[in-house]
Amino acid sequence: MSAHVVFIGEQILATGFALSGAQVMSPAPREDEVWNALELACESADLVLITEPCAQLLGSRLVRHLQRQPIPPVLRIPEAEGQTAPVRETLKFARASLGLS
Repeated sequence: MSAHVVFIGEQILATGFALSGAQVMSPAPREDEVWNALELACESADLVLITEPCAQLLGSRLVRHLQRQPIPPVLRIPEAEGQTAPVRETLKFARASLGLS
């Protein structure tokens, strides 16, 4: 039995994740669109992957969601251009998500 993985992010990365068997969602880069994709993904996924730009659109709303609903896990991944949040920001996000901030 394999895990149901959902990828939320830019189309340029979505293709690779689709080829690996993940369900892909490429919402318009607006908070409401990304939020709707996240809610849909969390209904059925065992694991949700969300790109850094999409996660940034949701900001603290994503952290609050993860504190209330830690399952399925939601992991932030770097954007296609290789830009990532500074390590301090990623650690802050992870700690807040786990209720450790």
